[in-house]
Amino acid sequence: MLRVDHNRVLAQGPKKEVLSRYVSKGRSEPTGQSAPGRVPRGRRKVKEDPPAEALLLELRKVNISYEGTHILKGITWEVRKGEHWALLGPNGAGKTTLLSLILGDNPQAYANHVALFGAKRGSGETIWDVKSRIGWVAPELHLHYPRRFSCLEVACSGFFDSVGLFRRVTPDQRRAAESLLGELGMGDRLERSFGSLSHGEQRMALLGRALVKRPPLLVLDEPCQGLDEEHRRWFVDTVDGFGRRGETTIVYVTHEWDELPSVLTHALLLRKGRVARRGPMGEVMKALTSR
Repeated sequence: MLRVDHNRVLAQGPKKEVLSRYVSKGRSEPTGQSAPGRVPRGRRKVKEDPPAEALLLELRKVNISYEGTHILKGITWEVRKGEHWALLGPNGAGKTTLLSLILGDNPQAYANHVALFGAKRGSGETIWDVKSRIGWVAPELHLHYPRRFSCLEVACSGFFDSVGLFRRVTPDQRRAAESLLGELGMGDRLERSFGSLSHGEQRMALLGRALVKRPPLLVLDEPCQGLDEEHRRWFVDTVDGFGRRGETTIVYVTHEWDELPSVLTHALLLRKGRVARRGPMGEVMKALTSR
């Protein structure tokens, strides 16, 4: 066990030895400290979904740099429930770095104002609290997802945000996953292995994984990359359908503007790490096409 408090190592060594220094029989813990392994009193609970007018995502003047190279410069962006955003920009514009702040994978989020679902990063949430409320599809996930799992198991893994299914699902979870895959047109492929599906069917199974927990935020990062025209249209039409239900807010990331779902309402355009355009979808696209 390693015990850390106020940025200092207080003790390290075998678990029993470290614990014995802080918690002894019949004695209370030192004032202001909690026993290792206990949840401190007053720890924040995972918040319920915010009301429709509340912010799901808020970035204020975010700056990200690595070894003196600026990747994001002064990014301010708000996403509200019910909006659907396109995140646009050429390769190298900063889209991937921006997504890493949203998905909880970038430690520089703690040095910036990044708030998700009404709570600023670093205010007591864990990375799993963040991921439990975000659905995600990306080519990297597709590339590394184990091929041995069935289509149904792929969808069920979304309940646990795992890459592969390693926990037992409840009957209710199984039924929810079966129903969702049916809505996606994958109902006749439930028991087929992920590896035996076509490339487009695999991407649709991963969309099922992202949606199965009914997340308030769905992040689609270049979701049609590598798909042929038929499967691309299938995927985009499906996203349109779920977006119109109003249950999930979508952030759709691409540098291919011709594949954007029609349900998108707003757009953020990045160039060289800065916001080049931001606003209603029609206005941004009009400005881009008139250049």
